[in-house]
Formats: sequence, C-alpha cells, structure tokens
Amino acid sequence: MLYIDAPVGTGFSFADSEDAIASNSSDEADEIYEALTQFFTLFKEFQPNDFYMAGEVFAGITMLYIAKKIDAENANVAAKINLKGLIMGGPYLDVLQVRKDNFCYSLGLINALQKKELKENVDKVLALHEAGKDDEALN
Repeated sequence: MLYIDAPVGTGFSFADSEDAIASNSSDEADEIYEALTQFFTLFKEFQPNDFYMAGEVFAGITMLYIAKKIDAENANVAAKINLKGLIMGGPYLDVLQVRKDNFCYSLGLINALQKKELKENVDKVLALHEAGKDDEALN
C-alpha cells in the first residue's frame, strides 16, 4: 500500500515555498502522476499489479484528474500504470454541492457573519459554474 499525502501542505506534507504548491486540481494530478511514475520506476516489481486509488471528500475531484492523466499517459508509455478503480468516501464531485450556507446556519455550525461570507463564496462558485469554468470554481 502506498500513501500519498495530498495536496501538498495538508496532513504531514509540506513545501519550502507557496510556489511549490499546486494551485489547481490539474497541476496536483500532474504532480501525483509524476510521483507514481517515480515509485514504479524505483520499485518495478509493483508495476504490473492492479492499481486502485482511494480518497475522501475533495479527493473525489483530484482522483478523477489523476485517472484521466493515467489514461492519457498510458497510451504513450511502455510502463503503464494498471489503474483498475477508484474508491471514494463521501466524494465531493459536483460544484453545486457548495450550497450549504443555510444548512450550516440552521444547524448552528456557523454564525450570521460566517453565513454571509459563505453565501458570497457560494455565489462566486455558482457564477463560475454557470460560465462553464468548473475547474476554476473547484479551486
């Protein structure tokens, strides 16, 4: 089992500067793909094994980008990553799932000021979604 702490800056991972941290899911997927190819280069005995990715919440988005990257790169490389499936726990997959301001407020999880700030952010995300800019909305 291989564990990758992502995105950089969460959990136990760190970066030397803000510039070293991916600013969107596509860049993060590129970095994770690079880490996977390095792993399989160093440990060739694992390369032919079935490969599954698992993650929770926002990893639902990131794993889709990684799977897309693996699929695209497998067409061009000899040592393929044998991706067989994704395991998602409570995945965040849809931009429209951000509509939580009233729900969180009604449960007492946020106060009125936080509700207002959350609604402003939700409105920005929804405007980006409606403009067809889901990649930007998700970042």
